Formats: sequence, structure tokens, C-alpha cells
Amino acid sequence: MLKKAVVAVKADETKALAMFNRGDGAFRDRDLYVFCASASDGSLTAHPTMKGEHLQDIKGKKGFPLGQEIMHEATEGTIRKVTYWWPRPGTDTPKEKTSFFTKVGNQICGVGYYKR
Repeated sequence: MLKKAVVAVKADETKALAMFNRGDGAFRDRDLYVFCASASDGSLTAHPTMKGEHLQDIKGKKGFPLGQEIMHEATEGTIRKVTYWWPRPGTDTPKEKTSFFTKVGNQICGVGYYKR
């Protein structure tokens, strides 16, 4: 899903972000979704529930500064990963989650999955 998101952002960033926010075009599957943030100021430009918040302020439920890690490590053309604890949508119980992310132009985009 991340590779498809990268292609979409490169083709038309505005359209891609709108699709990610709506969950269109195979960019949402149950608890899998694309999230993006501005590489310049960290504001989330695509997320199901946190759009507008600042990525660098987000911490995992056990205190890990995952947003800072993503902002610091995101590199154009390289997919990186980060593992942290986060509740599944609709629950309050933190579960182990791994997100893969990359920088695409002025966006940092990622997709995460929960450990089963």
C-alpha cells in the first residue's frame, strides 16, 4: 500500500492526500491506512482521525517518540520502519504496531500494521 501511495503522491499530491483522507482507491483496508505529514512542519495532512496534528508531538502509548523518529529518519527513496504501541481503531488497548514510511517530495507518508 505504501508503494501505491508514493506513486499517487508523485502523480498528484493534492488528489492523493484527498484520497488517503477518504480511504479511496485501495488506500484503506480495515485497520490499514495511509498517513502523511508535511516534511516542513510535521502537520498531518492525511490521517483518519488526527489530520492537522503535528507528527513530531505524537508518542506511542508507552512513551516512545514515534513522530520524532519518523520526522528524523524519513528519506526520499528509502522505506524505513518504526515499531511502537498504539491502540487499534475503536479500542483503547495498545497493541504492537510497525509502520513503514518514506519521504515523497514535501510529504512523509507511511502505512502501519498491527502484530497479530
